[in-house]
Amino acid sequence: LSLWRPRSLLAFLAWTIHLVVSHVRAYLAKRVACADDDEQRRQRHGKCVVVTGASVGGLGFAIASRLAFTADVVIVTAPNETDALQAVAHMRKTAPKHVQVKPYLLDLAKIEGIISFARAVTRDYRVTSLVNNAASFCTEAGDEADIYVRRVNELGPLLLTALVRAHRVLWITS
Repeated sequence: LSLWRPRSLLAFLAWTIHLVVSHVRAYLAKRVACADDDEQRRQRHGKCVVVTGASVGGLGFAIASRLAFTADVVIVTAPNETDALQAVAHMRKTAPKHVQVKPYLLDLAKIEGIISFARAVTRDYRVTSLVNNAASFCTEAGDEADIYVRRVNELGPLLLTALVRAHRVLWITS
């Protein structure tokens, strides 16, 4: 058994996007057959996908853009309003008309923000898939920088996963 080794970073990213999207598609396909008209779409009970770290140009954005063809609602999160609105604007150009693309602010380093985000999303939607993509790295040395990185990369997504209780959770790591 040989492992596939990408020849470039671009090939690796394309392969990763394909892999994540195929897993989510397979899950959603098992749950519901594809709907051909608006009435059947309404009967799908609003399949909702949440993608963290979906800033334009990143891996999360690429994954969210592809998942827009599979779900009824795609929630993209970013740590600031500009990134979230940019991602939504770009996604609405290519996503099917029936898909709702919703921007949310989410800073995974702030526990209160994670809790309020999870409450808002679970109040309004039934989350079927969660893609934990957001990450941070720090070039500074020191305990404070290390703690921040651990909160964003490990503790924040873990808390979000526990609170959202999605049927399928995918973790993107590097």
